[in-house]
Amino acid sequence: MNNYNKYKVIVIGAGIAGCEAAILCAKMGLKTLIINISMDNPAMLKYSSKLGGAYNDILLKEIEILNGFIPKAILINKIAESNENNRNIAGSYIVDKRNFSLFYKYYMETLDNLETRQGLVVNIEKCNLNEDIRYKVILNDNSMFFTKSIIITTGTFLDANIIWGKNKINAGRHGEINSISFDKNLKNIGYEFKKIKTYISPGIDKKTIDLKKLRKIKSTEQGDLYIDNLEQFKSFKKINTKEKYFAFKTKASIDNLKKAISNIYKNSFNERKNNLNDDNDKLIENTDTYNKNNEIEITLYPEGANTIVLYADGFNSVLSEDKQQILLNQFLGLEDSSITKPGYCIEYDSLNPSQIKNNLESKIHENIFFAGEINGIFSYEEIISQGLIAGINASLKIYENKEFIINKEDSLIGFFIHSLFNKKLNDSKISYSDKENFIKTYDINNVKNKLLNYLKIVNKYFI
Repeated sequence: MNNYNKYKVIVIGAGIAGCEAAILCAKMGLKTLIINISMDNPAMLKYSSKLGGAYNDILLKEIEILNGFIPKAILINKIAESNENNRNIAGSYIVDKRNFSLFYKYYMETLDNLETRQGLVVNIEKCNLNEDIRYKVILNDNSMFFTKSIIITTGTFLDANIIWGKNKINAGRHGEINSISFDKNLKNIGYEFKKIKTYISPGIDKKTIDLKKLRKIKSTEQGDLYIDNLEQFKSFKKINTKEKYFAFKTKASIDNLKKAISNIYKNSFNERKNNLNDDNDKLIENTDTYNKNNEIEITLYPEGANTIVLYADGFNSVLSEDKQQILLNQFLGLEDSSITKPGYCIEYDSLNPSQIKNNLESKIHENIFFAGEINGIFSYEEIISQGLIAGINASLKIYENKEFIINKEDSLIGFFIHSLFNKKLNDSKISYSDKENFIKTYDINNVKNKLLNYLKIVNKYFI
């Protein structure tokens, strides 16, 4: 064992939770390694390009107060913004997906105390060589790294499949391999998982859409609500291209969708039955669960400043691409539109949340933390807040053997983390009504003072 492969913290997975955790640990002065199957696209947004909005705008502001990194990434890479929820907190933002990821990549590669490594983790093992070396992380090429603390943020990749039509491919998302050996390793050392599903909507060629028929949400300049001091980011050039429209909304008659689905499955009832699963209420093709107002709405979001592809948020489907195309063409203005990327389902192993404490540390192994979609299906902001809290706790435990736990009454992040451990294993999300009830009496200034008070124990370690 050499010094080059010894770290204070190793983060496994470089999605938005893993990147947030790794950056936080490095900025708290700890030698940190982040490992990912591909280091070409860290913090890649797998769903829409939208951040913020109802409820999540509050989380973004709290993440900023807690020294989170993503507000800077939004500020540099936003291409549209809107105060669609009439909040004076954070608003909603569309970012350029590719530039957003590249921004994280360059920042992490140039950040002191942080190293990046492309590789597939297959095993973690206890080693207890000394107080500073508790675990060994092994890659599929038998490379080994040693650490005191591990943060696991593997997202939707553990024993994952992607599904659309008759296609079922071993992958954590389209074009990227899944993680099977590490999933088996975690199960062998005592962790319990449940298969859950999340959905990626299709991409649509903007030039094939009749935009005149769509309801448009204009992009509105809100100013920079986040960062007072951008000196450290002066070398990063903001995206100058701005989208005129924040989003496009369109709708379809449920009667028309039912007719199209009936024609699709006229002689294929068994195929339809096989496509409907235990999450079928989310699927565009399951007309049995549609509401009574006889129409369904989807929202189209720009993917970036240098692409004309629009993400069809709300169009969840496990049908084959040709059948998705038929249903998409039932929507107003999309009668002649073309799919560039089919939608699909990701089925993956999610950790039983009863196995982790409310500081996101494992109840089974000390100094192992879990954050992000491995704990269930969440919004971007909920995923990021977990990475942030896991990073703070991993760092603070190394320095002082203390926990950083926000009371559920003191902030939305505190409420969310608490709710995570009190939901049933079969629940994939915190209920919307619970969120709404919490924010009825929300006061951002009061919350800010409370969070800054929590941070007193942490701030002395930031460099």
